[in-house]
This record gives sequence, structure tokens and C-alpha cells, in this order.
Amino acid sequence: MPLTFLPPPSLRHPGSGFTAVELMVVVAITAILAAMAMPSYRNLIDRYRVRQATEDLTAMLYLARAEAIKRGGRITVHKASSEDCSTAGAGDWSCGWIVFVDSDQDGAFDAGDEQLQISPAPRGVNVKFVLGTGRSFMQGDAWGRFGGMGGFSFELKPKRNPNIDFQVHLCMSSGGRLRMLKGSALCS
Repeated sequence: MPLTFLPPPSLRHPGSGFTAVELMVVVAITAILAAMAMPSYRNLIDRYRVRQATEDLTAMLYLARAEAIKRGGRITVHKASSEDCSTAGAGDWSCGWIVFVDSDQDGAFDAGDEQLQISPAPRGVNVKFVLGTGRSFMQGDAWGRFGGMGGFSFELKPKRNPNIDFQVHLCMSSGGRLRMLKGSALCS
């Protein structure tokens, strides 16, 4: 009987896959790249949150103005407060806001008032009423103007990174026109 030559086991089945050293090198490179990308990712998230809060506040102001014109006034925009979110002063609107038909025009949401919209606290964003005195509510008249204030603005900026480049000022003129100013630009 002839003998057949069998190759050694290492030649019969060539190894497939990665060695432990190769795998560790790939993991190390991935960790370095992730660490380099993290700060810019945080900035992206902060900008997105400010933009989202600005859009929510803009939509709420347009709704309140339209409802005030439609209903002949009696619309109130009030800063929200709850047990899990409290703000320091009247000008701090970081807990959200509520729009309602204020039947007795006292500026407070009472039993007889109709809620039109409630916006929860914007996540990771400080919202401040900055032009004029800090106010906890505004009332719209039949012309869509808010309390004869002559104009007002809100300042929105990230809580985690109060970089001036990320902040936004939302300005409403006495006639009801909204503008958004980015960075250090202020409403006039």
C-alpha cells in the first residue's frame, strides 16, 4: 500500500480571521478617532437643540398672534412651571411655555381658560426673556400685539456650552414681525 503524504496541520487549513494583535490595533485606532470627533459632535448637538427650541418658540409666537387676531385678543402666552422644573426669575422661560385663551384676562391659567398649546422644557437650552423687563407672561390684543410692549426678544443658548456663537436672539417687533439673530447680534 502506498503511503500518502499529508501536509502538516498548519498547511492543511490556513488560518482565517484576525489575530488578537490585529484586532487590538483596530480597536485602538477606532478609539482615537472617536475621541477626536467627540467635541465637534457635542457642538453639533448643542446647535441642533438651540435651533429646535427656536423653532418651537417661533411656532408658538405665530400661533399666539394668529389666535389673538382671530379671537379678538384674550390670548396669553405664559412661561410654564412644574414640580420637576423651576426657574429662578420671571424672565427665565427654560421650563417651557403655554398658550391659552385667557377668559378673565388675569394672565394666569385658570379653570375657565382654554389651553391651545403647551411646549415642554427645551432639552439642554436656556431661554430668557431679555428685552424689557423679565416677564412671566404676555397678553395678545385683537391686532396681534403683545401687551403694548413695543417689541421684545428671547435669548436661547445651550446650557452645557454657553458659547456666544451658538446663541440665538428671537426678536419680535411691535407689529408682530419675527427675526432670528445668531451669535452676539442683539435686537434693537
